[in-house]
Amino acid sequence: MGKKTFKILWLYSVLLGTVLLPRDVLAGSTQLDFRVTIRIEIKTCDVNDNQAIEVDFGDMIIKNIDGVAYEQPIDYTLDCDDATNSTPLKLRFENNSGANFNANLLRTSEPNLGLRVKQDGYPFAFNNWVYFTYGNQPELSVVPVARGSAGIDDGPFTASALLTVEYE
Repeated sequence: MGKKTFKILWLYSVLLGTVLLPRDVLAGSTQLDFRVTIRIEIKTCDVNDNQAIEVDFGDMIIKNIDGVAYEQPIDYTLDCDDATNSTPLKLRFENNSGANFNANLLRTSEPNLGLRVKQDGYPFAFNNWVYFTYGNQPELSVVPVARGSAGIDDGPFTASALLTVEYE
């Protein structure tokens, strides 16, 4: 290959390379700094300062446990991030299984005793959301219910359910 052929081949390569270069390279390269910041906020509500809610029924007379006597309030507090009195919220009690004798009652450690949870005086349906605003939280209460004429052992009993509050 002679010098003339080499020069033509070189010139052809330069011209072909120039045609194939992107437009911005031909015009001069510009560097852009592109920055994206994403902030994900999860607003939360703390129920009772993340402490267990305890209800003390005091001393009960077994024969007087009728689903009305011994009703006690469920005292709880809510602290929701950036909430105002009109902020919509939802609340539910999660209870995987009801009492042995009634699925609508909270199961206790005493097989013949259940607890009816109430919201504003009416029976509360477990695992269902109740909608309210931050400034008007539901009044919750609980009342012991005996299983008919079945015997209840004297002594302490326990029950548990998960109270969840979320932004609507």
